[in-house]
This record gives sequence, C-alpha cells and structure tokens, in this order.
Amino acid sequence: MGREEEEKKILFLRIYGWPNSIVLAVKVSQGKTFIKSPEHYANDYPFWDAVAWAIQAVDTPCSERQGYESVLEHVTIQFVAKCSRICTHELIRHRHASYAQTSTRILGLEAFRADDKRIGLLYPLIVKAAGGDESAVKELCIIPSEHQDKVVNACVEYFRMILNAEGKGVDSSLRYAQPDALAAHIMVTTNLREVIHIAATRLHPHAHWEIRQLIEELLEKLWLEYKVPVHLMLVMKRPGLAKARHKVLEKALTQLETVIQYLDEDNSKKLRLLVRSIIGKESLESGTRGA
Repeated sequence: MGREEEEKKILFLRIYGWPNSIVLAVKVSQGKTFIKSPEHYANDYPFWDAVAWAIQAVDTPCSERQGYESVLEHVTIQFVAKCSRICTHELIRHRHASYAQTSTRILGLEAFRADDKRIGLLYPLIVKAAGGDESAVKELCIIPSEHQDKVVNACVEYFRMILNAEGKGVDSSLRYAQPDALAAHIMVTTNLREVIHIAATRLHPHAHWEIRQLIEELLEKLWLEYKVPVHLMLVMKRPGLAKARHKVLEKALTQLETVIQYLDEDNSKKLRLLVRSIIGKESLESGTRGA
C-alpha cells in the first residue's frame, strides 16, 4: 500500500475565532477600538478583508499593517487525528499545544474481556488481528509502505500475547511489549501561530513521513473548509521552505490569487506587493508559471 493510498488521518477539525478575532486584536493594539466599536471588528468586518489582515500579520518586520504575528494566537485550532505512537511522540514535542490521546491501557488484557460491554468493537478486532486478519491489523495499527510484513508480524504477535496472557498484573507488563505501530487517536488544541511553526518544521522533506502527511492534510483541510491560507502564511514566514518544497509555493500562490479577487484594487495590489517582497520576485514568477 503506497503512502498516497493511506487513509486520512484527520478525524475531526474545528476552528474558533477565524478570522475576525485577528482583526480585533490588531485594532485593539492600534487603538482603533476607540474609533469603531469592538463589535464592528468582531462581527461586521468583511471576511476576505480580515483574511488579508491575517496574512499580513505574519510579516515580521513591523511596517504600516504588518508585524502583528502574536495576534494569530487568538485563533484556536482543534483537531483529532489517527496516527501511530511514533507520530504522536513527535507531535507532542510541540509544547505550545494541549493533547489528549488514547491510553495504551485500553489495549490491556482486562479491557478485552469478552463479557465487558464497554469494549465496543475492540474485542472482535483484536481477535481478528491476532488471527492475522489484514483489515483488522490495519485498523488497529499504522502500517508503513516499507517493511510492511515485519511491522504486521510484530502487531499480530502482540495481539496474540494479549489473548494468551494470564496472571495478575499482566496488563502492565504487556505494555512494555507494545509496538509503536499501534494506532492512537490524539486530540490537539493549539493556535494558528503554533500551527505555522509546526508546519515549517514538519513539512521539510527530511521530516518523518507520517507526521508530514498529517500536517499536509491539516493545512489542506484548513484551506478547503475554513479558507485559512496557512501555505501562504508559511512561505511568507519561512521563504526558504518554498525552495525545499515547490508544492508549498504553488499552493501559496493559488491561495493568494483566491484572496485578492475579493479585495478592492488598492488592497489587492498592496497584498501582492507584500508577498512579492517576502517570497522574492524570481520565486513568485517561477511559481506562477509552474502552478
């Protein structure tokens, strides 16, 4: 199974405060809430104008309308993903986020008692996986495209150990034998600024393939479902990433063209010039040709 054929990792996604909370935060910083009420910026500000403000907030050098990157922290992003414990161990290193993930205790012997109605579908799955059922193993574990047989065999062996284990305290002991391929559901609550930081780190070609796949899907969903142009923010904040991943630049330019078509001529021109100055004229033109 190729990586491009793998199941989606994002199970749930919700975003709070986008994009008007960013505008309100900027206006508070500028003292503009003395001119118009906070309710205006929180509720009545045009959506695409607010998106343009959010894009410009990423620009670190403080100029006319840029340099308010901290306002991105007022947008809260929450998602639930399914991935291996290798992936979750890498993800939780980003400490500006809150996490809740499936406990390994639910894969212990006591949780799989046949007479325990709380186990839902887990017990039938564990029995099938212990018997070598491929679909059950892939439901309970994340199987990479390389060395599939070895990973599957390790998972099957572990599930057999669970069913055959006996004795007091065996649950705690068996946790030491768990393969890192075991799937977990992890809930992440963070902010937009941290998402940009995570993406800048984890979209690099040398990053682990699974967390890279997770972040790629997250950014894609943020754009398609909520029109959060994280790819564009990303290359503005980390222009070097566009050189490492040309697809990131192409998506950023597509997002730019989508945003500016909803702005008036003056604001669209300002935004285009800002992006050009940060990404670079050469990258902007080559990216447009390749898009």
